Amino acid sequence: MHITDNRKKINLANVLTTLRILLTPVCILFIIWNIPNHRLIALIIFILASLTDAFDGYLARIRGEITSFGKFYDPLADKILILSVLIVLAFDINKAWCWWAVGILCFREGLVALLRRRFARQGVSVEPNSYGKIKACIQIIAVGGLILQTPVAPYLLWISVIFSIFSGLYYVNAWKIRPQSILTHNPPLQDDIAKDGRSNYH
Repeated sequence: MHITDNRKKINLANVLTTLRILLTPVCILFIIWNIPNHRLIALIIFILASLTDAFDGYLARIRGEITSFGKFYDPLADKILILSVLIVLAFDINKAWCWWAVGILCFREGLVALLRRRFARQGVSVEPNSYGKIKACIQIIAVGGLILQTPVAPYLLWISVIFSIFSGLYYVNAWKIRPQSILTHNPPLQDDIAKDGRSNYH
């Protein structure tokens, strides 16, 4: 896949990625700021931030604007948005079930990031799996529900935790046995944290 010159970092896809990071503290502010309809405003901001994730990778691919900046910051922006909002909500809810869920998700994201870094150093990329995609979708819905304090949100969060565990085990298994069916060999990367393409809901 063609990667544009790292000097050309300013493009629409990277602007959307940066916007997602910048919207995260704004969303958090409205979660904790006790003004009328503050949670509804926070939800709208969260949805807007989540939508940028749906478009930045697509735009980068169709416009041929995949950069090292996007490769690194696109998945990082996803984690910043989801985990930061979840941690703030955990403080707000202050229940053991929520802290356990957030702790498992944080551990999973850290483990997968470490494994992907090691794969990249060896010039190997792991194809995305369906568990990760389902996890990402349910997670966004669950976080939105937690912002609005809907009764079903805790169950959705734990469903996303279950899919997160399966998705994480997929990467652990790939590291242990590295079957050709799920691994793609690439030339060793100069930037050892770069990935093939932008975010793929892993």
